Amino acid sequence: MFTLLVLLWYLYLHNRIPIVELHNLCVKLFLLLCLTVYARVLREKGIQVKVIVFPNDVHGIERPQSDFESYLNIVMWFNKYCK
Repeated sequence: MFTLLVLLWYLYLHNRIPIVELHNLCVKLFLLLCLTVYARVLREKGIQVKVIVFPNDVHGIERPQSDFESYLNIVMWFNKYCK
């Protein structure tokens, strides 16, 4: 019974995680904070992706320099693609 419940829970979650739906995505995308797996899959589909990685920040954006750089890149992305 426990194994069946785990399997059902896995199937329920599997259909709701974002990476399962990547094949349906067809827009440009800006990813922040180490989402390189998503980026690779999307690039293989020909979707333009920009990934920003902050290796000196352990979890989230912790340093002011990284925070500033992330906002700067977000503004540049919107200026380029959302005019």
